[in-house]
Amino acid sequence: MRKRELAFVENGACYMDSIEANRDFERRNFVVTLYDSQLPKNIDHEKLKENLNHFRIDYKPLGENCTGEENCYGKHMLTKIEQRFGLTFVDSIYSVSSKY
Repeated sequence: MRKRELAFVENGACYMDSIEANRDFERRNFVVTLYDSQLPKNIDHEKLKENLNHFRIDYKPLGENCTGEENCYGKHMLTKIEQRFGLTFVDSIYSVSSKY
């Protein structure tokens, strides 16, 4: 496992989310779940959803993070998606999904 992955797994609060993300990934159920603060500010959510769907990746926005939760599932799934599609995949999707 990569260092970033280990950090998610070692955090007890994130352990179950990491297991769930691994299961979904193994079932080819790729899901991007992010708080607005985890996305670039100029993201067009509809374009992002459309571009991710092209690769059979679901997009489930979480809105604002008012609770301070870490979104371990989302972070872990992004790591798995980067492993499958390449390290620049997510940034490329963000780039083509911008409002301008």
